[in-house]
Amino acid sequence: MSERSEQAAALTAPSRSARVVAFRLANPCLTLADISQRFGVTGERVRQILAKAGVATKAWRPPPDRYECWQCHCSFVPSKMVRRTSARTGKEILYCGMPCQVVANTVTLTCHQCGASFPRQLTVVRRNRLDPRYKGHDFCKRSCQWRWYGLTYGVGSPGSTARAAWEAKYANRTHCRHGHLWIPANLVRYPSSPYYACRLCAADSNQRKRARKLLDTSGSVP
Repeated sequence: MSERSEQAAALTAPSRSARVVAFRLANPCLTLADISQRFGVTGERVRQILAKAGVATKAWRPPPDRYECWQCHCSFVPSKMVRRTSARTGKEILYCGMPCQVVANTVTLTCHQCGASFPRQLTVVRRNRLDPRYKGHDFCKRSCQWRWYGLTYGVGSPGSTARAAWEAKYANRTHCRHGHLWIPANLVRYPSSPYYACRLCAADSNQRKRARKLLDTSGSVP
C-alpha cells in the first residue's frame, strides 16, 4: 500500500466509524448484518465500532404484548411478570407471578428421621450442600433433627453412658415419685425423648396447666 493510500485510509476510517454510529442511532432496528452490508465491512467490525462508541450492538425489538411463564407455560401481560436470572445459565427467566416462582425454586426432600416428604427452597438446599458440616441428612423440622442427633450421638444413642446410667437407675423401679405404679401400662415415651415417663403424672401436669391458665386472670394460682 502506497503512502498516499495510507493517508486516505487514515482520513476515511474515523469518518466511517462516525457514519456507522450515526446510522445505528438512526436505525436501531437493523441488525449488524444489515449495517455491514450498508458500509461494506464485516459484522464483527461493526460490532467493535458500536461497542467502542458505547452504542447498543443488538437490534432493538419491541416487547411482545404477552409473555410465556417458565413454570406453568401460561401467557400473561408484562405488567404482572416476575423477572429472575438463572444462577446456572445467567439467562433471564420470566414467571407469571410469585406462586410460580416459588414452585419452580422448591424441591421435595425426605426426612431422614421420620421419612416424611417436605418441600424446601432450592437456595436453602444449595446452601446446605455447600456447608462443610453437611453429612447427607435432611430433616423436616428441628425436633426430627434433635431426635436423630440424640439417638445417634447423644444421650439416646445405644452406646451412651447417660442412657446406660438412666437404665441402671430405673431398672428395678416399682413406683414413680408420686406413687404411681411403674408398669408398662402407665408409661409413655414422647417422640422427642428416648426415655419413659409416668402417664398419670403427665396427665396431672396437664390438668394443673389448664387450671393455672383458667385462674390466671383472677390472680389466684393453686
